[in-house]
Amino acid sequence: YKLLRIVNSAAYSLVRKVESLSQAIVMLGLEQVKKWATLIALSGNEDKPEELSRTLLTRGRMCELLAESMGFQGTSGFFMVGMMSEINALLDIEMNELLEQIPLHDDIKSAITNYEGRMGMVLEAAMAYEHGEWDRLDDFDINDNLYESAYRHSIQWAQDAMQALNDEA
Repeated sequence: YKLLRIVNSAAYSLVRKVESLSQAIVMLGLEQVKKWATLIALSGNEDKPEELSRTLLTRGRMCELLAESMGFQGTSGFFMVGMMSEINALLDIEMNELLEQIPLHDDIKSAITNYEGRMGMVLEAAMAYEHGEWDRLDDFDINDNLYESAYRHSIQWAQDAMQALNDEA
């Protein structure tokens, strides 16, 4: 139910209403549906501030947008890296222990723990921008003009997604 609410929300602005999970998979792809299923499962934690989920969504989307802008393939992996980068705070578990329990590709795990590879570089850049560490942005092979537009879009997208997650209808 929540997945269909999200898919039909402003976060996707689809022309046609999606009425089934199979339609959602066809229209968005299995990777997008997996991404949302993960978020829905994790967002059920009432003990944590909503802002934590919003921050992780924003970071995930920003990583995805930066990767797209740089011409990288498999951008859903970049989203996952951003979203999972501090998921341990949402679940109250040490990151190393969490990563042992979750079946993630080794590239994603090494990006999260050691900022390795392209995904790690994009994650580190997104976090530097998010934290206002402007002097560090020159360390990354990313066009300076991409940061602000990706961040603004990501904030709006996360807001729309959170609204769809929280809407009762």
